[in-house]
Amino acid sequence: ERVFGIMYRAGALMPEPDIIKGSKIDVEYLGPLARSQRMEEAVSIERLYQLAMNVAQVDPAIMDNINHDEAIRLRGNLLGVPKTVLRGRDEVEEMRNARAEQQQMAAMAQEQQAQAQAMKTQAEASKTMADPNVQSMLSDTADDMGIAENI
Repeated sequence: ERVFGIMYRAGALMPEPDIIKGSKIDVEYLGPLARSQRMEEAVSIERLYQLAMNVAQVDPAIMDNINHDEAIRLRGNLLGVPKTVLRGRDEVEEMRNARAEQQQMAAMAQEQQAQAQAMKTQAEASKTMADPNVQSMLSDTADDMGIAENI
């Protein structure tokens, strides 16, 4: 940045286009040397995850402190991964919403199946109780036990 500023003030660079006049320019070098210099950031992210995984064995909630999406995006950037490899934020959000909707529908279907099974069991019990032979047997049992109420 310092060299860029010196060259700019000395007039060694072409004049800035009108579209960026008066704007602060942030120069980011993307070559292999620049990536090599930024690898310490990538290594620190890796160390953070190792530490977090160790602590997560005791307290899984510790992982809530890390913005995993941003960590992966930054790590990919630092490693020079082409932008086409990672999905866009909007696409990821759509995929997650679709997955959540599918899980919700599956849970509702499972709940409906459980209710249907309970209704079937109840219907079978009512049918069994309505059987005259079962009524007779219950009545005989009640008489043997001295229960005066009708069943």
